[in-house]
Amino acid sequence: MMRIKNAYILVIILLLGSNLISAQKNSDLAFEYYRTSQFKKAAKEFSKLYKKEPNKIYYQHLLKSYLKTSNYAKAESIVLKHLKKASIKAPIKVDLGFIYTAWGKDKKAKATNDEIIDNLSPYAGQILKVGKKFFQLKNYEYAEKTYLKGRKLTHGDYPFSFEMAEVHEANQNLDKMVAELLFVLTYGDDYMDGVKNALNTHLASDVNGNKRKRVKSQLTKIVQKRSDQKSFLELLIWMFNEEKNYSSAFIYAKSLDKRFSEDGGRIMTIARQAAKNEQYESAAECFDYVIKNKKGSYYYRTARVELATMLKEKIDANPLRSKNDILVLEKSYQQTLSEVGINNYSIKLVRSYAELLAFYLNKTDEAIELLKKGIDLPRLNPVEKAHCQIILGDIFVYTDNVWEAALVYGKVNQNFKNDPVGFKAKLKVATAYYYTGNFAWAKTQLDVLKAATTKLIANDALQLSVLISDNLGMDTNTVALQMYAKADLYFYQGNNDSALFKLHQLIGSFPEHLSLLDDAYFLKAKIMENNGDWDNAIQAYLKVIGYDDLLVDDALIKLGTIYELVIKDKVKAAEYYEKIILNFPASVLVVEARKRYRKLKKNS
Repeated sequence: MMRIKNAYILVIILLLGSNLISAQKNSDLAFEYYRTSQFKKAAKEFSKLYKKEPNKIYYQHLLKSYLKTSNYAKAESIVLKHLKKASIKAPIKVDLGFIYTAWGKDKKAKATNDEIIDNLSPYAGQILKVGKKFFQLKNYEYAEKTYLKGRKLTHGDYPFSFEMAEVHEANQNLDKMVAELLFVLTYGDDYMDGVKNALNTHLASDVNGNKRKRVKSQLTKIVQKRSDQKSFLELLIWMFNEEKNYSSAFIYAKSLDKRFSEDGGRIMTIARQAAKNEQYESAAECFDYVIKNKKGSYYYRTARVELATMLKEKIDANPLRSKNDILVLEKSYQQTLSEVGINNYSIKLVRSYAELLAFYLNKTDEAIELLKKGIDLPRLNPVEKAHCQIILGDIFVYTDNVWEAALVYGKVNQNFKNDPVGFKAKLKVATAYYYTGNFAWAKTQLDVLKAATTKLIANDALQLSVLISDNLGMDTNTVALQMYAKADLYFYQGNNDSALFKLHQLIGSFPEHLSLLDDAYFLKAKIMENNGDWDNAIQAYLKVIGYDDLLVDDALIKLGTIYELVIKDKVKAAEYYEKIILNFPASVLVVEARKRYRKLKKNS
């Protein structure tokens, strides 16, 4: 008896399995016909499938197959049949209106669509489904009517503004689209991110900037009329920030700051963005505003510190910096430190000021004393202390106390073996040994650093390691490398005449030493830059490019910088940046080159 029962179950399982396999084959066949545009055959197969299982997927594909073959009678029939089974009918009735339009029965289509609008449910979710269905079928008129009726039915609980904006965009009515996105902000600041995302999506295709101009024009008019509503001003500031127009962003942010008695945080954000994008004048204007107007604010001291630090970055980046620029910055540091003091909070300012004193003003004793005060601060963050020690080591190298510098770097490396500041110190130790001619030991340390997590450090380590390995071997090669290392040290110490003498000696004594000549000319070019001899700097960098070795991308970005900032030939500058982008995609300089290239092209 048990065997008969088991056999019976087995037969049922086999039959069910067979039916499932058959159903799957029919389904695959229907979708294949649809995919290959054989819509009559697809309609036949989907009709069978829908009869057995009237689900949404089979319904949609069957309806589309009928419409593709202009079989409107059967399309109408299947929609009416599906309507009877549906719990929510309005979205399906939209299909019916679409069929009548395609069929040429315009009156019937209008009557059907009007009926949908007249009988809309007061629930936002169902209204959204109907509006979306009209939108998908490109019936933008009734999509808009759906959302407008929805606003009334929901008594303003949900604005439907994003959906309305989508409809207006599809109709290429930019002004109405923007008006809807701005209208939603009257419902509250919670919609701000949604508005920004929608604008970003829409403006992504704004090649000539016309769309952005019209958006800002509308927004500016609303700001003037509704100056009491913060969100419109915030959106306008955001737009200026997005296009990196920080001076305009500051004007409106200042207005908000005054009107609502803010603490200056908004303006500090703009200042930092401007500084990051090398718009130093706009950044300084923002920092100055906070310094003058927010003495009781948390941001006051921050603004003082960050202004001085930014002005140092500006001088570092400016090949045309003057002695007066440096003296003005020194005064700014003095005023700031006298007010905020030397403490854990101002330690970055201390480091930056020490660099200015030592490397720009040659006040090394004053710089060392300042750094030691910072290093001796109680409860100073260990990493901040390590950074101060590294700069102290740099000053020792600058004053020709290379071995003392190596000891300082080595101590930092020991304390932070697996930290970026430790990697930086290790690179400095290796460089110090390279300066003194201990090339084998330096190379050992550099080879370890080539795997450092910090890409810039790894790249610097690789360059110096290759320089050493390419020139170790025969005695004459070692002599040439010693001469180059000495010139490199002289350059670091600001002794340009001695550095040039050594380089000329090297080039004259080893004219066939190809592995070292590109480095020699690169160093010569940097010295020419320091001396303001731009023509000879350019010629030396072009020599480097001619050797087609490891420093080509470095020479290209240097040439781009000279042509952009000194010669003011933006076309030529862009050409050099573009060469890095196209020919050196793996270079650590490619990000900077791309940023500068885009900036030049945008402003051309």
